Formats: sequence, C-alpha cells, structure tokens
Amino acid sequence: MNKKPTDVQLNREEQQEAASQSTTQPRRLFVVRRDRRIVGDKLPTNERRQVTLVISPGKIAFTLALVVLCLLLGHVITRAVIFFSGHNTIGGLIPQFDLNGEANIPTWYSSSALLLASALLAMIAIVKLQWQETYARHWVGLAAVFLYLSIDEAARFHEMGSTLALLIIPSIVDFANLSPAVSAVIANIPSYTWVVFGAFFVLLFSLAYLRFLIHLPVRTRSLFVLAGILYVGGALGVELLGAWSAYLHGGETTLEYAMLVLWEEGFEMIGIVVFIYALTSYLGPRLTNLRIRVAG
Repeated sequence: MNKKPTDVQLNREEQQEAASQSTTQPRRLFVVRRDRRIVGDKLPTNERRQVTLVISPGKIAFTLALVVLCLLLGHVITRAVIFFSGHNTIGGLIPQFDLNGEANIPTWYSSSALLLASALLAMIAIVKLQWQETYARHWVGLAAVFLYLSIDEAARFHEMGSTLALLIIPSIVDFANLSPAVSAVIANIPSYTWVVFGAFFVLLFSLAYLRFLIHLPVRTRSLFVLAGILYVGGALGVELLGAWSAYLHGGETTLEYAMLVLWEEGFEMIGIVVFIYALTSYLGPRLTNLRIRVAG
C-alpha cells in the first residue's frame, strides 16, 4: 500500500459519510488543498476569516475606572509635592499630571475617552439609520456633540467663549438678578465666564433630548441621567466652586483650589466612564445587526 501524502487531510463530515457507505464500495479519499499564496497584499478568498468583536461593558468600564483612579492619584501626589516640598516641575513630570493643565496625560485621556464615546454613538447611529428608527438622528447628534467635546478637551475652544461672555455679563446679571457676590465672581474671573454659555447649552440640549431620553430603556436611561449629572456637575457645578475659591484667595495656587480641581475632573471622568458603560451595554444586543464591509 502506498504511503499517504502528508498534505492530505480528511474532512470529518466526509469521513463519516464514507464510513456509512457499503464496504463493497472503494473508500473515497477527500483531499483538501490549501493554497496559502498571497497575491500582492491580499489573501485568497478561502483564507479570509470572519473577525468577531467581543465587547465586555463591565471590563471596559473597570479598566477605564482604574485609569481614572491613577490619574486622580497622580494629581494628588504631584500637588502634595508642590505644596510640601516647593518643587514645581521635577524635570517636567509634575505638569504632566496636573488635572487643571493642558497638553498632558489627563487631557489626552479625557479627549480619548470622549472620542471613544463618540465612536460608540456613531455605531449605534448607523444601526438606527439602517432601521430608519424615529430617534436615529438624535444618536447622530449625540455622536457629533461628543466629537466636539473630544476636540474641545484638547483645543480648549470653550475658553474662547469667555471674551464674548464678558460683553453680555452686565445684561445677564441684571436679567437674572444675581447676588453681588456671584456677580463679582463672574465679572472678575474672565476665564470662567464660559460657564454662562455652557449652562445655556445644557438647558437647550436637555429640552431637545427629553423625549429621546424617555424613549430609552429604563436601565439605559438611568445610566444616561447618572452620567449627565456627574459630567455636568463637574464641568459646571464644581467649576463655579473653583471660581469662587480662586476669587476669595486671589488665584488658583491654593491647596483648596487643587482639591476642587480634583473633584471637578474626577466627576467628569467618572461620568464618561458611566456613559461608555451605558453605551456598550446598549450596543451589545444590537451589534449583531451591524455589518462592516471592507472594500477591496
């Protein structure tokens, strides 16, 4: 009997079929040829495999929460070094963990997390648009908003609104009948006057998306609301407390202000983690309806 070639493999299903046939028939040998040649940078059709994307909302949220915790600890440690040792840079390391700084590690993380949220929203929007659902455009709007927030986190566009806000502050103070103390904080700390536009935008956004929010499943709606309270509470609420502290103490170099920054950025980062968890949980059962085709 001739020795079988080493590159010959028997398909299991075909082996079973062959075994079930009459013993009087000659045993068939099924050869599976594997052509692994690559033409250019493309695999042959029989070598292309389906890629499964596994999303674990809990693991993603846990990982992001650990990153946030490390960033918050880095801020606390570097602020402690500044206040108790007098060193302000240590070879440029301290500014890299300043939650109130720019072009550093916390800024990169926050911008990336917002971009991830925008990408998840865009995936949901694609599915909703394909299904032609009523609130599909609301998902598109959310994706656009978080894309802007991601860009703004790195480019600080919102601070440019302070100049315009200063022009209308007197009218706002008179119309809202604000107390002299609050008016003094807003008028004397120009870098915080963007909060006026931020609060106005949040109000309009909440009204525009109220019916969309009610339409969501109860669990997703609760997570969205929690994430919004955390993020807006940090971005606007604690921001105003920081402005008040800076006004009372004549600057942003006090330990009290550094701790307020910790709470402000902490609320914002945790809010985005909760939001990403809500999106991945919502997206999971619907991802099977999303097909991504790569042309070529």
